[in-house]
Parts: sequence; structure tokens; C-alpha cells
Amino acid sequence: MPLHFHDKDNNESEYYYGTWNIKGETCGLGTLVSANGNVYKGTFLSGVFHGIGLLINSKSNYYYGEWNKGECEGKGTIVVKDTLKYEGTFKNNKKNGEGIEEYPDGSVYTGTFVDNDKEGIGKYIFKDGSVYTGSFKNNLYNGEGEYKWPDGRYYKGTFKDGIMEGKKVYHKWSDGTVYQGDYVNNKKQGYGVYIWPNGKKYLGNWINNEPHGNGVYLIDDKKYNMVFRFGKIIFSKLQENIPNM
Repeated sequence: MPLHFHDKDNNESEYYYGTWNIKGETCGLGTLVSANGNVYKGTFLSGVFHGIGLLINSKSNYYYGEWNKGECEGKGTIVVKDTLKYEGTFKNNKKNGEGIEEYPDGSVYTGTFVDNDKEGIGKYIFKDGSVYTGSFKNNLYNGEGEYKWPDGRYYKGTFKDGIMEGKKVYHKWSDGTVYQGDYVNNKKQGYGVYIWPNGKKYLGNWINNEPHGNGVYLIDDKKYNMVFRFGKIIFSKLQENIPNM
């Protein structure tokens, strides 16, 4: 027979259908319908969710998986309507450990979580086909990683709070142009080597994506010493012919 609970403070009722122990606590397999509209179907232990169970709220969001003394813990699936679907491990009612998170636009994250945040090594596939693989912290790219665009553009190096930033990064564009050097705030800044598809090279300093300061320009067998100011040439001198190797 069902056990009926009454909330005296709010004068609302919740209902339990299932088994209980000699102390009158929900225990074993049962269904609990709460006053707020939440429904739990699964196993109980000493009055709390424990084992395998399904919890659905009034908005049709749900969690199905393992419970430990009233908390989501172990393997499970959570679906938040029109927001996300997560399959993976839980601890302390939060996403912790390995998991896969899918979004309505088709984007997918596969990797590790710490207290609901993407943290550690993971892979994020965007709806446009772009792919990031590498380190995350606080839900952002942080540390070593690589990013591939659908048009063939490619970046490998370090990231800081979701932006390309670091020393000795590698960035290749779809036309074959390559930059190897320093990045700050998604831009070439510091020392770097820029190589055009036809083999021309610029080796020198950059600021805000523009050559700035001293540099060397190599074309065919010629070498030019250059000085730039925010992308404009203010000095250029042919140094020498470079012998063919």
C-alpha cells in the first residue's frame, strides 16, 4: 500500500508509492511525487534517493543514473530542455570526471569536468565544423591546444582564457601562409616568422598584427634589413645576395 506524506508548513502534499523499512523510511523501489511537481522513480535507502533512479522536474528536465545518499554520484544522464544533454560521471550533484555534453545547435564537447565546468583535456566540435582539442579551465581554452577551422586554417600553441596567446605558436591559413612566433590577444605580437605561399619570409617583431621594429625580409636570393612602424616601412636596405644552397 502507498505511504502518504503531508507537508504541514506549506499545507501541500507529496506522495510516495513503494516500499519502506521498519522505521517508516522510504527504502527499496518506489515513486515519489513532490509538492513542487518533481517526480522520482527508482530506489531509496533510509529515506533518500540511493541506487538507480529517474528524477523529472515540472519543466520535463531530468536526471537518470546513479545516486548516493540523496546526491547524483556515479554514471548518469542529465537533460535540460532546449539547453543541453550530458552523459558522464557525477559527484556531489555536479558533473565531475569524463563526460559528453551535447547542445541544441549540434555542438558537442567530449572531455573532463570539474564541478560542472569544462576543465582538463577535452574536445569541442562546433556546429560549423570547427574543432578545438586541448586543455580547458573554467570552461575556456587554457593551456596547450589546437584549433582547426572548416576552411583548413589551423592553429597550434597556447591559449589564455579562450584566446590565442603564447610563445612559439604555429598558425597556418588556408592559402598556405604560415606564421610561427608569439601571439597576444589573438594577434601576432612579439617575435615571429611570417612565410608567404610563394616562399617569401619576414623575420622580425610584430605588434597588433603588424610588423613593428626591426626585421629581415627574404625574397628569392635577396635579404633586406627593415624597420617598420605599425606596419609601415620606415627603413629598408638590401644587405647581401644569399647564395643558392
